[in-house]
Amino acid sequence: RCLPPNIRTIPSRALAYSRSLNLHYLPKVLESIGEYAFIECKNLKLTEFPPSLCSVGKYAFKAASHLELSSLPSEMRTIPTGCFQDCEDMTLQKIPDSVTIIEDQAFNNCISLNTVSLPNRMSKIGKAAFYGCGALQITSFPYGLTQVEYSAFEQCTSLKELQLPDSLKEIGNSAFRWCSNLKIAELPGAVESVGPSAFEGCIALGSVKLSDSLTTIHDGAFRGCENLEIDALPSKVGYVAP
Repeated sequence: RCLPPNIRTIPSRALAYSRSLNLHYLPKVLESIGEYAFIECKNLKLTEFPPSLCSVGKYAFKAASHLELSSLPSEMRTIPTGCFQDCEDMTLQKIPDSVTIIEDQAFNNCISLNTVSLPNRMSKIGKAAFYGCGALQITSFPYGLTQVEYSAFEQCTSLKELQLPDSLKEIGNSAFRWCSNLKIAELPGAVESVGPSAFEGCIALGSVKLSDSLTTIHDGAFRGCENLEIDALPSKVGYVAP
């Protein structure tokens, strides 16, 4: 149920596919976890990470289902690619203020991930970072975020009233696709582009004020938004895809 207490590094793939590993605690002095270290460790039952942990490799906990975390270590700066992908029973109350980057697919298909507050210093949320997180209930984004990337929140069906930051300039392809309960009152004034299928299937969208800076609305950006109301297109819009 525990590893030797003096371990500071768990190498890449060290315990990969150890599906019967019933581990409850990590060493208190642990500083780094390598890539794929606990991939598909289905019986891993961690409730906390040691505060000394500052580096975690990509896909380190992919499909390690039973993680019930209140927070992540305050030393973490980046949540790497696929780190918690397919952790279907994972819960996490808070991402620490130290985190500035969430990389691609970091929480992809974490279907039980509930309310998560995002740090205000965060500058990047990667592609499909929260794809399929059907229980996610965040209400606002970090104030410095400039782009919502491809499929970042696709199929996050519990997103409801969401406030986008004034810093936002681009809403990527399928960024909020099939977020069926999503309501946004306005696109911030800096938004210049809405990508293909960005809000496709967002049937709860009602009256939305578009950004005065908006120049491009791509193919299917609001396809299937049957309750959408837009009074007028901004004067700078030079392209609306058919």
